[in-house]
Formats: sequence, C-alpha cells, structure tokens
Amino acid sequence: MSAALLYLVITPTRLYTGNRRKMLFVAILTVLSYFYLFYEHIDPDIYILHLIPVSLGFAVLFEGAIPGICTWFAFNIGSYFFLHNEIAPVVAASSCMLLLGLYAHKRFLEGTLTRKIAISMVLLFAYMFVLLSMKPSLMQHSLFIITCLIGSIFSTWLTHYLYFNVKRQEIVKEKLINAEKYQLIGQLAASMSHEIRNPLTISRGFLQIMRKPSLTSEDLEKYIHFAIDGIDQSNAIITDYLNFAKPHVGKIEPIDINEEIKAVMPFITSLALLSNVDIQILPSDENPLIIMGESKKMRQCLLNLTKNGIEAMPDGGSLTIQTLRSQVGVEIIIKDTGVGMRKEQLRSAGLPFYTTKEKGTGLGLMVVNSLLKSMNGRIYFESKPNKGTRCQIVFKDNGKSMKVSGTV
Repeated sequence: MSAALLYLVITPTRLYTGNRRKMLFVAILTVLSYFYLFYEHIDPDIYILHLIPVSLGFAVLFEGAIPGICTWFAFNIGSYFFLHNEIAPVVAASSCMLLLGLYAHKRFLEGTLTRKIAISMVLLFAYMFVLLSMKPSLMQHSLFIITCLIGSIFSTWLTHYLYFNVKRQEIVKEKLINAEKYQLIGQLAASMSHEIRNPLTISRGFLQIMRKPSLTSEDLEKYIHFAIDGIDQSNAIITDYLNFAKPHVGKIEPIDINEEIKAVMPFITSLALLSNVDIQILPSDENPLIIMGESKKMRQCLLNLTKNGIEAMPDGGSLTIQTLRSQVGVEIIIKDTGVGMRKEQLRSAGLPFYTTKEKGTGLGLMVVNSLLKSMNGRIYFESKPNKGTRCQIVFKDNGKSMKVSGTV
C-alpha cells in the first residue's frame, strides 16, 4: 500500500517511462518490504487478508507483468519465511489473482474508473474465495474477516481513485505539451514564410520593373542581378532555419558594416520607391568599420529592420541609416518617421509572436535579435506614437581590436 502511494508521487511519466517505471516500482517495493518485515510488527492474518490483495492487485493491474510478478514473489517470501503463514493457501490465492490480473491488464488500462474498480473487486473476491477455501480456520473470526474485507475494498478504491486521477493529469499535461509543440511548429512555419517573402517581394519588384520597354540593356542586366540576389537571399534564409533545427557554429569573419549596408541598398531602394520613402545614408568617418560576424546574417538583419521601418510609413516619409563608432562599440542607427509605437508596444517588441502589423508573425524581430546576439550584438528601440522609431544596434567589445587589425 505504501509502495503504491509512494510510487504515485515520485514517478512523473516524462522522467520515468517504460521499463524505468517498472524498475523503480520494484526498487520501492524492495526497500519498503525490507523495513516492514524487519522493523515493523505485522499481524500475519492482516498481511494475507489485506496487504497482499491490495498491493498485488494494484501492481499487476496498473503496471503489468514485471511489477506484478515481483510483488507476488516479495509478499509470498514475506508470508512464509518471516510471518510463517501456510504456504499453499497464500501461494494459490495470490497466483490466482496474479493470473487474472495479467489477463485483465490491457482491458483494465483502457477502462473507465468504474470499470477499473469493478475489475479490481473481481480480483479481490477471487483472492479471498481461494484463500478462505484453502484455509477455513480463518472463518472462525468472521468479524475480523469482514473488517479486513471492508478495509481492502476501501484501500483498493482509494489507490485506484488516486492513481486514476494522477494518470489523467499526466495525460492532460502531455496533450497540452503536444498542443504547444504543434502551435509552435505552425508559428515557426508562418515565420519562415514571412522571412522568405521579404527578399522574394523585392525580387518580384525588380521583375516588374524589367517589363518596362524603355530599359537599357545595362539596367536590365543590373535588375536581373538584383532579382537573383533576392532569390539567393531567400535560399540563405531557408538554410538558416534548417541550421536552427540543427544548430551549428557559422563562419565568423571580419565584415565591413558600411559595405553590408551598400549591399542591401538596392533591395531597400526598390521597396522604398513603392512606398514613397526617402532613404538617407550617413556612413561613419571610419572606413572600413569592421566587426566580427557573418555577412549573410547581417544582411538579413538589415533588410528586416529597414523593411519594418518602411512599412511603418504607409504615407511616405524618411528612413535614415547611420553607422558610427562610439565609446560603447560599433553602432548602426536606423530611424524612421513612421507611426511609432506606444510604451506597451515598445516593451513587447522582440518578444516571440508579438507584432503590430496585421499580417505579421511577430517572429521576424525575434530572428533578428537572435542573429545579432550570435554576432555579439544587441538591439535597442526608442519610439513615440506618430513620431517614428529609432533602432540602435550595438556591437560591443569588437571595435578597438578590429580597428587595429584592420589597419595592419
């Protein structure tokens, strides 16, 4: 009984599953049997009329063959060698209960609480019938027998009720965990679609421009190159998500922030023209402005942040991109004159699945934040409603060392 109740408390399914749960039950049973048999006075009749049927029924019905057989073996050893009960009646009655329990084990697990208790009662009365038939001397104490039977019925009901509810809670928790996993998969897929759509939208813009008959061959070649670059950027994003599923350390190398901004300017310009947004670039006096990072990750971050700034200005406006070296490190400042954000929106910026856009996923900025952290960067926001947003990216502790190495 104690083994059963203790087993309920310390065996969460996510820590102990399959054979580990069965072995843990056997270990608990062994330890408690040792202390009960050596240090606790037990009435031999209570042992065979109450402890054996309750514990054996619990073990074989809920946990199956291995715990059931071990419980059968442990209690029969204790009954004969320690309490000196007759071996034949106890072995016969417990064997009958064990075999019936193994036969009913699968149906028992699939049944309702009422069905579980009904099956347990059948096993309990079968055990009592065989035991009392082979040991009629127990019938001389009818009141004692009735008391033990009532106690066994109550104990069986209590253990089954507790165990059933614990199991049900475990199942509910498991379903909730699985539901959260499926929801996360769906949101991650939506985020991936969002990230891929950014460069593809820009490539589509260049392809639309290429339909103009007035284009020169030089412009046409340039736009083809930009469109291909956008597709390559989408492919790189897919690779990033695959790498996210199986993380690995990317190639960290010196990159020039000013050159990275120049590389994404054609994509930004295409989108800005469609939204009537003016772009102003304020490069640092220091050239090159070097940090340690990955070029494709930096371009993805710049593209995402500038696109967010442009989308925040549906009626047009101004987007400023500034680079500088400060006492803190290398900085990139992106400012727009868009709709801005309220304080509560600003506090939630960058949190998973939070977005202020109708069709946004709320994962783009989270990906940016993750990529910047991998390059020892941090991102900060300042914003006021209807006055725009200031995004500050800071790469700490890289500036001085890279400045020296860049001049060598």
